Amino acid sequence: MYSNLSKKLDSFYEQTNIEKEDTLKELLETINTAPEDFIKSFYNERFNYLNNLPIIYEALSKDLTNWADFFLDEIRRLFATAETVDFPRQVLTHLDELSFIDAEAFKHRDAFVAILSTHLENQHVTFRYYALSLIPDFVRNDDLQTINKIRKRLKDSDWRIRYWAFMALKDLSKLNSSDRLSVMDVLRSKIMSTISFN
Repeated sequence: MYSNLSKKLDSFYEQTNIEKEDTLKELLETINTAPEDFIKSFYNERFNYLNNLPIIYEALSKDLTNWADFFLDEIRRLFATAETVDFPRQVLTHLDELSFIDAEAFKHRDAFVAILSTHLENQHVTFRYYALSLIPDFVRNDDLQTINKIRKRLKDSDWRIRYWAFMALKDLSKLNSSDRLSVMDVLRSKIMSTISFN
């Protein structure tokens, strides 16, 4: 990557919105000049906060014509890698950045939902949380099967998952009159962290 662009990436979060858009545009143009080289180097990177993964995702999300398949592979890679580490949050936190993807323009939207839906029932609570946090961005309004899977999490063994399932249904305007958080869960959400996952 060109040194000038590297400097822009290093200072990305200090830039104005206009400067950020210029940086993202330049990054996408640079990647698109040699996509195979990018993919090769990308997959040799370890997951850490130094590799600008959120910025790369945001840039590529602006070109779903060329990078939709990459994002489908990436969500699979994130979950698969998280299964192999002691603290899956360190990997799964990158799922948050996939919210940059425009669901309406994304040809793998339903495949994304299918993958996330599977992890709603993962034995590890961290996987369930990250699936719940992203799925409202992609699930279709008429996908009652997935919405019902979210609703089942209202009875999850972990109060944080119950809380986030409730919030997901609320965001989707899919709360039924019988969908409630217990008084204890409401109290917990006010005095304890709802995102303290490993």
